[in-house]
Amino acid sequence: MNNALFKQTIKDNYKLFLIVFGVMSLYAVIIVSMYDAQDMASWDELLKMFPESLINAMGFRVLDQSFVGYIAGYYYGFLMLLFPMIYLGSASMRILSKYVDNTSMALLLATPNKRNKISFTSAIFLLSSISLLIMMVAFVIYLCAVLMVGEVANLSRFILLNLNVVALFYLLSGIGFFFSAICNETKDALMYGTGIPILFFVIDMLRNTNDKLDFLKYFSVYSLFDTNLIFSESNQVYLNMLVLNLLAIGCYYFGIRLFEKRDLPI
Repeated sequence: MNNALFKQTIKDNYKLFLIVFGVMSLYAVIIVSMYDAQDMASWDELLKMFPESLINAMGFRVLDQSFVGYIAGYYYGFLMLLFPMIYLGSASMRILSKYVDNTSMALLLATPNKRNKISFTSAIFLLSSISLLIMMVAFVIYLCAVLMVGEVANLSRFILLNLNVVALFYLLSGIGFFFSAICNETKDALMYGTGIPILFFVIDMLRNTNDKLDFLKYFSVYSLFDTNLIFSESNQVYLNMLVLNLLAIGCYYFGIRLFEKRDLPI
């Protein structure tokens, strides 16, 4: 790994990282503070004010009366999926394709650094930063829950919930990395690396609006993140996580290999 490149990539992205983390933390504090195990019916009454299809599309549903069931429905069903995707969309276009686009890749390759070392460094950055973002937000949620709610029951479910989120975003970051590795311009990397995850996200939202659209789950990787499976204690959740991680490995592997072998316009 190239430490100098890794530090520069952090410098290029840390402001966006902190902004996304700050916004996610703010929403987390608000949602946790609204939890009342004795009065969950008020939430149901509030949600009835909105169209059912809209509520379903945004994944707002209580999976059980516990805090973890509440936060899984009202935070992880939409907000936890949206904001990290925004971060990855920007971060993925600021790695390989950026250096090719502004011709600074020629300077990087003029140093004793091979292409695979440069691409590997970028891959490590994306994986580590998205892992850190989700873990930090999860810690904020847990800390707020301890302070505002008390002891968090079903902690193992909360951990599994976050591991499933991490696996999902490993794949989405892999998609962004792959297109950053094969595109010569940042606008193309942004269009494909961000456009495809957004398309998956929209397809999954449409699927949730109507049971007749359930077949759309085969066209979105977001269907592999199913909180219902976690709360039903189904072993399918582990298979889904395995599939997500294998697809992520494939995206990163082929991204590194193609970047190593392709002709660069430098």
